[in-house]
Amino acid sequence: TWAKDNSNLNKQVMQRLQAPLITLMTAGETAGNREITYVVLQHILLIVSRYDKGDSNYHLFKNDHKHFFCKTEEQSYIRDVKIEIMSYIACDLNMRGIINELSEYATDVDPEFAKRSISCIGKIALRNPKMAKAIADNLLRFFKYRIEYISSECIIVFSILLRKYPTLADTLIPLIPNLHSVLAKTEAKCALIWIMGEFGEMIDNAPYVLEYYAGAEVSEVQMFHSLLNAVLKLFFKRPGECQIILGKLLKQLILYSNNSDLRDRARMYYNLLASDVEAAKEILMGKEKEQSIANFWEDEVAEDKAKIEKEFNTFSVIYNEPQEKFLKKGLVLKAYQQERQKELKQNKAKEKAKEENEDLLTPEEKVDSVPNNKDLLVS
Repeated sequence: TWAKDNSNLNKQVMQRLQAPLITLMTAGETAGNREITYVVLQHILLIVSRYDKGDSNYHLFKNDHKHFFCKTEEQSYIRDVKIEIMSYIACDLNMRGIINELSEYATDVDPEFAKRSISCIGKIALRNPKMAKAIADNLLRFFKYRIEYISSECIIVFSILLRKYPTLADTLIPLIPNLHSVLAKTEAKCALIWIMGEFGEMIDNAPYVLEYYAGAEVSEVQMFHSLLNAVLKLFFKRPGECQIILGKLLKQLILYSNNSDLRDRARMYYNLLASDVEAAKEILMGKEKEQSIANFWEDEVAEDKAKIEKEFNTFSVIYNEPQEKFLKKGLVLKAYQQERQKELKQNKAKEKAKEENEDLLTPEEKVDSVPNNKDLLVS
């Protein structure tokens, strides 16, 4: 409470929590108590996600990063929290060690853990602009493994990085291999399609990659939403190569799509292009962005985390939600309070009834109700 409105005091409090939390975590690991380890890690994750804002002089746990390196025998839920913590505590002092460790996890036998590791590497690049280029170059090495889920996750990470750092496109785009025929994950396809639409003027085969996806089944609604936007954008940059592709795509979506939203969007774009191409270009392309994205929406939404912080050392930290959500907006707590109040009222009513009964007793009955003193004597 005292430190709430004092940022300097708040920092000192958080810094003093580091050593006890690390001690608790290592004690849980040594004793094989996975529950304690997980609870402590969740509290550490809350702290670093709230207070590590890119200042390497104040990065919490910056010297303790090796404690969060994963062990082979650890459970997946513990490993997931550890790599998430590493994505927050990475700074100039420990960046190389953390990136090298996460890169090792990219080839883990567990595909889900490998994908989360690659995603965490991308998060580090987003939070450390000075290291974004070096981290992106490191991610390019993963394509040589030719493993579908690794390549898919890398493409997703690259699409996010290029949204924030469009200046990296000149060096990254030429090095991304042709992956359109091997990607199976819909999200990865959408990421690659987005790159082709935004930076298609730098990619020689961009129209043909989009044409490849246009020949897929219209049932992949999410992919065709991305494809429609990408083909339209590339049409205004390379009209000669994209005009036929755009015409086929619009016809396919208008006549054969079962999704009303996708079909109506295609019809709207067709009518817009038919009425005035230049107006359509101004509407669909907008103004060229001179600056990169400063922050993503996910990083700005801190209302829930602020509530969880006030409920520190409760189930809210474990569930990563304020109690009002997992307690059905307080209904469970309210029911308990009502039950408690009801119990108190019943006890008061019993006491009152007992007093009234005693008032109705005659003096002889009151004497009889008093226990015999002889019975209380110890022989």
